[in-house]
Amino acid sequence: MAKHQMTIDINAPVETVFTHLDDAEFAKQWIGGLDSMEVLTEGGNRVGAKTKHIYIENGRTIEMLEETLVYEPDKKVKIYGKTDGFELTVQYELEAIATGTRLHYEAETNMTSFMMKLMSVIINHSSNNKTHEDLNRLKSLIEN
Repeated sequence: MAKHQMTIDINAPVETVFTHLDDAEFAKQWIGGLDSMEVLTEGGNRVGAKTKHIYIENGRTIEMLEETLVYEPDKKVKIYGKTDGFELTVQYELEAIATGTRLHYEAETNMTSFMMKLMSVIINHSSNNKTHEDLNRLKSLIEN
């Protein structure tokens, strides 16, 4: 299992940052490779909400089923995702600071297939770089 953490400060109030994190259409603007999202449960984003995300990376289509594990508006969201070869748990935690919001990101990845385990060092390095790019894109979009 691999863990990755990152913290970024965004010059906007916690409520604004959370609203953007919670917006499915906005997610396609800042999450690299995210092509579409299909809501599988009714009732909006909440604990137990399920979605299917389609990512396109390096010409490959990746389908990931995701479920919201924790949903605390303006505070924290934790999501579990599963696809062929790996499982992913991602948490976003928001903290009010003098200049806006400090966003704490934490992800745990568990490779479930033999091939993914073999490639895990390369995949984890690439994933860390992607996270850095995505969160900086989020910051830029919200601040501008």
